Amino acid sequence: MPRRAWSALWLAHLLLAATALAPPPVSASGGPAAWQAAGQSQHAGQAPHRPPPQAHGQPTATGAVPAAPAPPGAPPSTRTEFGCPRDPVFDDPWVRDNVVLSYAAEIMDGLGGQVARQMAIFAAAAALGLGYEHAPLRCIGHIGGRPHWRPAGCAGVAPRDAAAMARAAAFVALPRTAAANNTSGWRVARLLPGSWRLLAGEAQQALRLREPTVVRVEMVNRIMQECPDLFSHVPAWRPRGARPQRGAAAAAAAPAAAADRPERGGGGGGGGYWLLTRRRSARIAVHMRRGDVTGAIAARRGIATNFYLNVVTNVTAALERLGVEYTVEWFTEPGRSAEEEADLARIAAAVPHASLQLGADSLWNWQQMATADVLVMSKSAYSLVPALANPDALIIRPPPAAPCGRCYPSHWVIAADDAGALPPGALGALERRFAAPAAARAPPRRRRSTPLVRAAEGACPYAAQAQADAADAPLDLGDLDLDGHIQRQLLQAATFNADAVNKLDWAGLKADISTLLVTSQPFWPADNGHYGGLMIRQAWHCSGSYRTWDGRGGCNGGRIRFFPERGWDDNTNLDKAQRLLKPIKDKYGAGLSWGDLISYAGTVAIESMGGPVLGFCAGRIDDVDGTASLPLGPTKEQQEIAPCTRGDGMCEQPLGQTTMGLIYVNPEGPLANPDPKLSAPQIRGTFGRMGMNDSETVALIGGGHAFGKVHGACPTGAGPGPKEQPDNPWPGTCGSGPEKGRGPNTFTSGFEGSWTTLPTTWTNQYFRNLLDFDWEKHKGPGGHWQWKPVKRKSGTGPLPDIMMLTADIALLEDPSYLSLVKKYAADIGALETAFSSAWYKLLTRNLGPHARCLGPLTPPPQPWQHTLPAPASPPPKWDDVKADVRAALRGASAAVPASATDATPQGAYNGALFVALAAACAGTYRATDFAGGCNGARIRYSPEKDWPANKGLDRALEVLAPIKGRYQNRNLSWADLIVLAGTIALDDASGGAVTARLTGRFCPGRTDAPDGAGSEALAPRNYSSDAIALRDNAAVAGLRPREAVALAGALRSPTLQRARGYTSSWAPPGADVSKLDNSFFKALLGTTWTASKSASGVPEFVPASGAKAGGVMTPADVAMKRDPAFAAAVGEFAASNDKFLAALGDAWTKLMNADRFKGPAGSVCK
Repeated sequence: MPRRAWSALWLAHLLLAATALAPPPVSASGGPAAWQAAGQSQHAGQAPHRPPPQAHGQPTATGAVPAAPAPPGAPPSTRTEFGCPRDPVFDDPWVRDNVVLSYAAEIMDGLGGQVARQMAIFAAAAALGLGYEHAPLRCIGHIGGRPHWRPAGCAGVAPRDAAAMARAAAFVALPRTAAANNTSGWRVARLLPGSWRLLAGEAQQALRLREPTVVRVEMVNRIMQECPDLFSHVPAWRPRGARPQRGAAAAAAAPAAAADRPERGGGGGGGGYWLLTRRRSARIAVHMRRGDVTGAIAARRGIATNFYLNVVTNVTAALERLGVEYTVEWFTEPGRSAEEEADLARIAAAVPHASLQLGADSLWNWQQMATADVLVMSKSAYSLVPALANPDALIIRPPPAAPCGRCYPSHWVIAADDAGALPPGALGALERRFAAPAAARAPPRRRRSTPLVRAAEGACPYAAQAQADAADAPLDLGDLDLDGHIQRQLLQAATFNADAVNKLDWAGLKADISTLLVTSQPFWPADNGHYGGLMIRQAWHCSGSYRTWDGRGGCNGGRIRFFPERGWDDNTNLDKAQRLLKPIKDKYGAGLSWGDLISYAGTVAIESMGGPVLGFCAGRIDDVDGTASLPLGPTKEQQEIAPCTRGDGMCEQPLGQTTMGLIYVNPEGPLANPDPKLSAPQIRGTFGRMGMNDSETVALIGGGHAFGKVHGACPTGAGPGPKEQPDNPWPGTCGSGPEKGRGPNTFTSGFEGSWTTLPTTWTNQYFRNLLDFDWEKHKGPGGHWQWKPVKRKSGTGPLPDIMMLTADIALLEDPSYLSLVKKYAADIGALETAFSSAWYKLLTRNLGPHARCLGPLTPPPQPWQHTLPAPASPPPKWDDVKADVRAALRGASAAVPASATDATPQGAYNGALFVALAAACAGTYRATDFAGGCNGARIRYSPEKDWPANKGLDRALEVLAPIKGRYQNRNLSWADLIVLAGTIALDDASGGAVTARLTGRFCPGRTDAPDGAGSEALAPRNYSSDAIALRDNAAVAGLRPREAVALAGALRSPTLQRARGYTSSWAPPGADVSKLDNSFFKALLGTTWTASKSASGVPEFVPASGAKAGGVMTPADVAMKRDPAFAAAVGEFAASNDKFLAALGDAWTKLMNADRFKGPAGSVCK
């Protein structure tokens, strides 16, 4: 791959920014003074080109420096001067003046990763001739492994941390090349994954709308991968020898730049490098990471101290043989444990001449590493930034997942092995590097036998380990086509090992958990000598986030370990439960996910205390972060997707809980009002929205509260949470010494006490206590309302030391709940049956059908899993069925009047109806909880057949009914027939262009459900805007924008659209609806659409006045045109019919087969 190198003039500019860097003024000629400051324009000897003011009178806005204009009559360029893809739209003067790039800075990430992205976007603006609007970093997830969690608006960051981040951000205060304040009021577009194609699509969108636009780009993987010489477009970052040559202006600037840094002679200037003044001396900088934001990432990026020690030993031994003087600067964090302190002492003893920089601020660290002669990198992006800024350093990177998946600018890159040993020939290259005079230094010759190769020869320094790097490289959202969690979940599923789960030693795991439960640990002593209550609470809260509205939540993914769930008030101190389980997780490895471990630990805890369990469904696949939980709130995403319209504490559908940060209801009562009568309706509502009926609700509450206690003995609270203190959240504020915040000083919920006198033994005492005592509310020691027994209703004796919460007493105030309380108080067997089933449902409800369960503990299918019968055998002769379906595509059906079918020049046509039926049948699928899909063909029954969105589809069923009857005794299911009919219709309409992609991949074997049970929660959802509906419907279905857009372009029936209240379909009157091509996208982009309403009052979009006559578009259609991620696909398909048909084939097959499960990640169709 081509080399990518940056000069140190960039470094000088950034280091000066540490003291003061104001946004640069726009030069008199209109070009950005910041880019001219190096004494050069983008092309040596030329003044920056500025387009003239536009005819419409809009003045130049951005101060952009465009690429060199093409000669008169030349065709539009497709590549920039250094090889980046360049769409002709960027030749348009209006685009250059009215589109600017900026960094979005919306994803929590480390300092190094964010800095690298900022610089790449700055270079991309220069490559395309656009302006750059500098957006300072708002928050940083972590700095070199030290977490600095990003809360909303950066609130809660400690002042010391904020100051450190501000100083570090000064290192990358890139100049703003857009004129000051000239983008106020501009349209803002956000690209999560940045790519040259998406940038061009956004520029085209801005041009079409004539709306000046700021494009805020988040991830840059594709931008950098598609243009390795990206940074050469910025003159100050251009390496020596880069073509085109830079001319004499660069050489003239070199002495002045060097004079600015006399202590760093020999470098500076256009192509100069930062080198030591004495050629026979060397500065070695080592960055050693200490942990990371999450344990999962730390396990991948962590490196043993011995690696660094061995690397330094090998390098210094070579330098000593050469007689080269050297110094070692070791950058890391202070020790946070006895083990880490011992490591630091070992480093000091092994490398006595090393200067240990412990916890220095990032600005100082980067300055030193960016000017070192040898840089030993960690696996963190934190060390990537100085590596990119130091093109003449000898870089030693760890295996196999270096933070940069492409080439470094340095010619000297060595990949050490896990032990810190350097590859053969590397030490010789190191000696040549330091033995030669600076002016005569040449990169080593290419050696195919070692990872050390010359980047300048067009090879990547990682060639020898490319596969290993790709397999273990940290995941970057720049590789994604939709919200990051969709692709990450797909990647996690692709690497999931079902065999490892099935082969797990479940008996040994149960024994280990059972031992843990009764082995109290000093860092978090067990209540009454048993961790059962803690583990049950953790499993309940991990699974109890599930909601039926969109299938989100639940313990699949194990996201209780991450924000936002990690920071919920209801999850206070559950980090201790995870710490207790960590040794078990490590012992059992990849076969045991966190989601399974958390859930199974709660189940074993119940059984260990004598409680009933039904079984355990294994196969949860861990997420790498909490992105999929953002819609659960409290977040911006949740406010857009599922807002709490009545105010926090009174939340209803679409949310599951009533109060943000809690699992169900406020146990103190609605809005902390201790009125049990008001609490009962909230309990029924929130448990109902999570899929539980009254019997399950009461059994879960009473069975769960048979164990453990609540903690609120400390009136001053739990202390700072994980946002404010991620290393040690909720440390407690009461007590001192070993008992501070622990044992009797614990604060978790703010309530205090247990529900029964036997909190480590399974009984039905909870229900008997509710009935046997009179209860009185009072303020507990934690300052919250709770209830205490004040009188026995019968008999005498001392009152027990127990308590109840308002939500418990509420069970006595509702007739249905009260009857169940009496039932379970009198019949523990009935309680055990109800509780074991309800607990299994709680833990398993979001895992989908029974076929997705793994492991030997899985119980038989439960009613709420809606298991389908096995496919009948033998199957029908599919060639005969296909022939019958093709015959039914055209011509009137005796079952359907001609007025109810689509008309074409060739006569009646049913293909578009078949496509709509199959899409609606399969379109109920939700990737969030694996519910829905066409297997079962429940679209034939209520409630699905009654949804307004499915109006008119009964006609398609009636056309297909004779075919179904013909094969009544030959095992043809309605589900297979529906999918096959839609598939054949698409193939036929495309002229067979996608036959291999569709009919050839038809996967039979579906069966039919006896009724519509299970579809109640799958009804179309309502959103606050069409744009939000567009994105979230795709996300819930597990579709990327490109897939959703392709499906929208499938055949559309005018007759069906009219039945649904629209004036017509998108096609103009007289169009042949039996032909499938990209005409839909051409019409969407080529027509100005105006909001209107049909005669039935249904919102739709019609061609603007004066536009060419045509059909109508739905609000969802127009939303695709306005959303950047979707609009890019619309533009792509409008330009290429082949790409559209190929994408439609893939997306259709994915949707039709999405519910064909074989284990948690497998499919019977693969």
